[in-house]
Amino acid sequence: ACFRAAENDKCQLMFMLDDQDKLTGYFMGGLTIEMFSGRTIASQIGLMILPEHTGHVYDFFDAFEAWAKRNRASRIYVHFSGASTRRTRVMRHKRFMPAETHYLKEV
Repeated sequence: ACFRAAENDKCQLMFMLDDQDKLTGYFMGGLTIEMFSGRTIASQIGLMILPEHTGHVYDFFDAFEAWAKRNRASRIYVHFSGASTRRTRVMRHKRFMPAETHYLKEV
């Protein structure tokens, strides 16, 4: 997989392409200021990866972390739509820790 990125000091958009330059995934993140602390945080806004390419999600997170550090973020938030033991191990290895629980309701 190869990556193409468009970014500035507030937003990063990355695309993952296969060997034939077909889109296989994207990641978007941005910077915001926490309301009470005033700290700059980098938050995942969107993520989609085709099922056969999901192993590359951590490449997106590595690139996002590098961008966040370049832009002086003090914290990074990322999320997944499901839980797995493997994902938890990998994220802990990358020094991410669980922060909250998300709930979803169809309406």
